[in-house]
Amino acid sequence: MELIIGTITIVSLLFALGLMTKVHKVNSYFFGALLFLVISLTYFRVYLIAIANWELIDQFNPFLYSYLLLFLPLLYFYVNRVLNIETRKFLHLLPFFAHFAFQLLRFTPLSESDAFHFSANLFKFIFLAQAILYGFLLIRSLNQNATRIENQYSNLAGLKLNWMKSILFAIFSCGFIWGISWIIFLISSYKVIELGFLHVFVLLILFFLYNGMYTQRPVIDLIEHEKEEKATQARISLADLSDKIERESLYRDPELNLKKLAEHLSIPMRELSQVINREGETNFHSYINSFRVAQVKKDLRDPSKDQWTILALALEAGFNSKSTFNAVFRKHVGMTPIAFKKAENTAENN
Repeated sequence: MELIIGTITIVSLLFALGLMTKVHKVNSYFFGALLFLVISLTYFRVYLIAIANWELIDQFNPFLYSYLLLFLPLLYFYVNRVLNIETRKFLHLLPFFAHFAFQLLRFTPLSESDAFHFSANLFKFIFLAQAILYGFLLIRSLNQNATRIENQYSNLAGLKLNWMKSILFAIFSCGFIWGISWIIFLISSYKVIELGFLHVFVLLILFFLYNGMYTQRPVIDLIEHEKEEKATQARISLADLSDKIERESLYRDPELNLKKLAEHLSIPMRELSQVINREGETNFHSYINSFRVAQVKKDLRDPSKDQWTILALALEAGFNSKSTFNAVFRKHVGMTPIAFKKAENTAENN
């Protein structure tokens, strides 16, 4: 067991150093590297306890709990970097600095033993409060991202971050149960706490980092990167916009987003977004997909396309996946594509 824990410690440290060398390419890697560093410190502490090196543990007493309070803030920073959302970072680090200062300076009339137990209990309550607070903050960030991408992208595959919601729910559930267990003393065995909840907690974070670094499609705020000088150009009405999109079949482009459409029409993205949001009372995603759904409905009624599969018609109309098409079609029409086709055939026969 000591060998496994020691190996995890070294590997986590190497990952942290490796990511630090790539920070200039991807900003989120900086917070990923810091998370790996905290993981390395955590397992180093577990390793010292596993080999019963109490002398060295005593020397690390000021750091014994404090650095664990960096887990959730760093995870929050990492997610917001992936989503391109700015945060005020120093405020989120105050619990860590406050607890660390208490550990280091011991500004308390309590005895050494009582001060240690007070510090440990203080950590438990802070960690539990963090699990609740950052659970809420991350849900808010993900909802903010969902609203933003629906206003800027027509196809959301790889951008909706459902995997992130699922893993974050598991991480914070684990952290919350971990904190509750500490506080009400449901778990008294050190090994159960450290090697049970800790392993699950860390593995979830590692899986989260892997998905964010290697499988996640970049989430870019298109409007934020628009040049300011374009903001004074002429307006376009929703009717003219719809006419141009339909006449030129612009919706058939599966990669169509707010930026591409704005460049094609030579109008600023902010203005285009406002026309769709205010006049159309909808978002960019629903607006463009309404043309695609209308095209699929038209093709399903066309006898010359009876040999086409429904998926082929969907891809031809601009959808980029079967699951996205089915969900959007059902939302706009109120029934599945197959049910719609059957209803149309029944109506024709009657």
